[in-house]
Amino acid sequence: MRHRLVEPEYSLVSNAWKKKHRTIHTGPQQCVQQSSLNNIQKRDTENHVPTCKMAGKVTYCVIFALGICNAYSLELKQMLILSRHNLRTPLTGGLQSMSPKIWPKWEYAQGELTEKGASLEGYLGKYFAEWMQYQGLIPDGCPEADSVFVYANTRQRCKDTAKAFVDAAFRNCSIAVNSKNTTEMDPIFNPIIHNSSEAFKEQVISEIRKKLNEIDLKDVYLELNRITNIKDSQICKEESYCDLVNDTDDIVFQIGIKPKVAGPLFIANGMVDSFLMGYYEGLPEGDVAWGEIKTDEQWNLLTRAVKGYQNIVFNLPKSAKDFARPLVQYIKEMLSSNKTLTLLVGHDSNLNSVIAALGFKLFKLPGQLEISPIGAKLVFQRWSDGNTILI
Repeated sequence: MRHRLVEPEYSLVSNAWKKKHRTIHTGPQQCVQQSSLNNIQKRDTENHVPTCKMAGKVTYCVIFALGICNAYSLELKQMLILSRHNLRTPLTGGLQSMSPKIWPKWEYAQGELTEKGASLEGYLGKYFAEWMQYQGLIPDGCPEADSVFVYANTRQRCKDTAKAFVDAAFRNCSIAVNSKNTTEMDPIFNPIIHNSSEAFKEQVISEIRKKLNEIDLKDVYLELNRITNIKDSQICKEESYCDLVNDTDDIVFQIGIKPKVAGPLFIANGMVDSFLMGYYEGLPEGDVAWGEIKTDEQWNLLTRAVKGYQNIVFNLPKSAKDFARPLVQYIKEMLSSNKTLTLLVGHDSNLNSVIAALGFKLFKLPGQLEISPIGAKLVFQRWSDGNTILI
């Protein structure tokens, strides 16, 4: 079955859900005290995992740290949500050069949040609000304005995602969406290289090269060659990228920008990202990869290119710690603030690099096609038993 995004029949927190999650305290009654994000440790037991995990299927990617201690004794004190923007149009501007076929036209500009993306984010906002109300973190009405802080990257898709979340979670309340007044990327969300040392450069290039040698995307590239007919494309005639299988990747490392892998992987990532966004948006099947993707097996195959690109550019241990440093520091500051709820809206690169930098364990749901799908959320919670603060 194909996993197309649809507007679900929305039911909020059911009594069964409340009963299950309010009383769960399986396994050894152990708690993990954390003084800072630098000290996050992973400890898995047979029945519970007191670590943050990534969960996601398309838009619904929510992490809840319930069941790590005796739930009867804990009170939720603070929450910080790091979110990827929701459904957008394709990012790659040169798609038409990658195939002689006509790519679908969108009603929105390149990389912008779609109406469906805003609607889907609204479901998430409403869900989170009801869950937080049930936990007693926020009141049933409007929270105090200074208790909630919403901060988004400068891109339209991030700001409008934050607005859609806030409008649904806090309807008719005066909760502002904050963002820098610039067209440039906000440094907090910009996953760029900061370390200027030659040793770091060599380490990162070595990591990337090793990962490139480990991944085998031959079958992916063969399928994309067939679907796009790239041998007759403009990028073949002008840049000699005519066969993704036999073309080579070049690593570009420069201080102040993110690492780049120029070549088949970058091209394949742009192609498949476009297919995915059309698929999620619900475009006519003939407009999604020209109707050439007909099975789940094909989707699972092709999306290996997107996962491979994200893993190589943003998820490698050495580089991720450097990319994510400003955002991790900001998260630590906000968790030390008096804000009851903080919502940060950025990109999949932000979630992926933070998860990699902190050593969190990923969780994958059946049918999940991306590492951090649209609308994905990494949630930090501070709980208290009256004496100890737990994250």
